[in-house]
Amino acid sequence: MKNKKFIFIGAAVIIAAAVIAYLLIGKPGSQAASASAYLTAPAGKGSLSSVVTTTGTIQPQKTATIGSEVSGKVKNIFVDFNSKVKAGQLLAEIDPEPFVLKIDESKLSKKSAELAANQSKLDFETARKNNERTKQLFDQGVVSDSDKENADVLLRKAELDLSSAKLKVEQIQSQLNQLLVSLKNTKIISPIDGIVVTRSVEPGQTVAASFTAPELFVVNDLTKMQIQCDVDETDMGEIKAEQVASFTVQAFPNEVFTGKIIQVRYASATVQNVVTYKAIVQIDNPGLKFRPGMTANVTIVTNTAPDSLLVPNKAFLKPDLESELQPLAAKSVAPVDTPRQAGQAETRARQATAPAAGTASQDKAQRSAQKPKNIKTVWKLGPDGNIAPVTIAIGISDNKNTEVRRIISGELKEGDLLITGKNAPVASSTAQAGNQPRGGLRL
Repeated sequence: MKNKKFIFIGAAVIIAAAVIAYLLIGKPGSQAASASAYLTAPAGKGSLSSVVTTTGTIQPQKTATIGSEVSGKVKNIFVDFNSKVKAGQLLAEIDPEPFVLKIDESKLSKKSAELAANQSKLDFETARKNNERTKQLFDQGVVSDSDKENADVLLRKAELDLSSAKLKVEQIQSQLNQLLVSLKNTKIISPIDGIVVTRSVEPGQTVAASFTAPELFVVNDLTKMQIQCDVDETDMGEIKAEQVASFTVQAFPNEVFTGKIIQVRYASATVQNVVTYKAIVQIDNPGLKFRPGMTANVTIVTNTAPDSLLVPNKAFLKPDLESELQPLAAKSVAPVDTPRQAGQAETRARQATAPAAGTASQDKAQRSAQKPKNIKTVWKLGPDGNIAPVTIAIGISDNKNTEVRRIISGELKEGDLLITGKNAPVASSTAQAGNQPRGGLRL
C-alpha cells in the first residue's frame, strides 16, 4: 500500500509540472512558441546615402583636331606622340616656297596695276581740263554743240578708266592678302595646351586641302577630364548638376576617385528600347592617370541621411507573410488572464484580420491603392516573443537599408528585432514521436 501511495504522489507531481509548463510556455501554435519560426534582423542607426550607379567613358574636356588649310608637302614635323605642347607652339610646317613665289608674283602684279592706275589718273586730269576749256569756248560761241558733247564723253570715259584701274589694284591686293594668309597657314600651330595623342602625317607627305582640312594632329588637355555617363530615364528625376560622384576604373581597381556633375543633357539616346541621357562628370587628372576611352563605373550620390534610424530592406515583407503575422500581432495587443479571455481575443483577432470570402484580393488592392508608397509596415519581434506591427514613413534607401523618417504608429528603436522572413519548417516533436514504434508501458 505504501508503494502505491508513493506512485500516486509522483503522478500528481508530474501532472502539476505539466500544467505549470503549459501555462508558462503556452500551448502548441502560440506566438511565443512560433517566434523561432521567423528570421529577424535588428534596426540600426547610422548614415545612409541614396545612389545611382551607371557607367561612362572618360574623355578630355578640351580636345583639338588640328588640320591644314593649305595644300602642299610637309616639310618639317616638330612633335611626336605624347609630346607636351603649349598653345601657339609650332607642330609642323608645310613647304612655304610655292606660296612665297606666288606672293612675289602678286606683288609685281600689284605694282603694274598701280602704274596703270596712275596713268589712268593722268588721263582723267587731262580730260577734265579739256572739258573745262571746251565748256568755256562753248559759252563764248567758238565751238559747236558736238565738240562740247565729245569733251563730256572723253571726261566720263577717263573717269571710268581711273575707277577700273583702282579696282584692279584692290583686287590684286586682296589676292596678295590671301597668299599671305596661306603662307602663315603653312605653320601648323597648337591652339591649346595639351598632349599630342594622334599624329597622322610624316615628313615629305603631301596633304590636299579641299572642302575639309585634312587631320594632322589631335591634341588633348588631359589635366581636365570628364566622364560621359549614360543615365537611365527612371533615375533622371534624382540627377542634378553639382552632385558628387565617385568612380573606379579597371586600371586602378583598388582606388576610388571623385568628381562632380557639371551638366545633365536633354538629348536622349535609345538603345534596345532603353532610353538614356548623358550626365557629364568633371574630374581632375593632375597625375595623368586617366586616359581617353577608359570605362568608369560611376556612383552618383543623390541624397544623404546622416545619423538616422535604419531598417533592413528585408523587413518589408510580402503580403502573404503579413497576413500570417496579423493574427499573431492581434494577440499581443492586450494581455489575457484566463483561457476564456484568450479564446475571445483569438476570435476577435480572426474576425478583424480574416477578410470575407471572395473579397481578399479586392481588399488587398484597395489597401495598396490607398497606402502611399513612402508608408511601410515592419513587424517587430519582442524579447517575450510578442509580434507588433510598426508603421513608418520611409526616406532614402540603398541596397541594404532604408531610412526611417517618422514613426507613425508603434514603437521602434535601435536594436529592435524585425521579422525579415520565415525559417524553413522543422519536423515537430509530435511527428517524431509518431514515427517511433508503438507499444504500451511495460512494468
